[in-house]
Amino acid sequence: MGQFSKFLVAMAIFVAASSCSDDQLPVGYYDYQVIKLLSRDSSTVWQPRDFDISICLPNVHYLFTKLDDSLEVSSLVFDCSISTFSDTLLIGKAVPSSIADLYSDSLLFADGTFWNITDIGFDQFILQNEQFAEKAVFQSR
Repeated sequence: MGQFSKFLVAMAIFVAASSCSDDQLPVGYYDYQVIKLLSRDSSTVWQPRDFDISICLPNVHYLFTKLDDSLEVSSLVFDCSISTFSDTLLIGKAVPSSIADLYSDSLLFADGTFWNITDIGFDQFILQNEQFAEKAVFQSR
């Protein structure tokens, strides 16, 4: 193998390695991948990362259900006194915002509202909307 071939192989490895994030996924998701991550390709409940059942406070969890090319989003209120969800509210149908099919930074709802959702991964995402003055971290349940 010549020097030039070795150089090309080294460059290909460098480009492949630098285009991955810490969890070994390519940087930037397509909009359909965001739907799959939030819904786990079906339906998933996400709870606040600091959720502690021993501290009896109402906690809002979110249920993301995959539709064909969008998500149905519901909020669930967990009542620790009965150790189950006491109230469910359908928030609405949402689609990931995207530029050239790459997810930008938010979920867009049919009524015109949006949620900024960043740092989406297999086990957590960060949400900032009008309900949260600070960013809230959610983990899959």
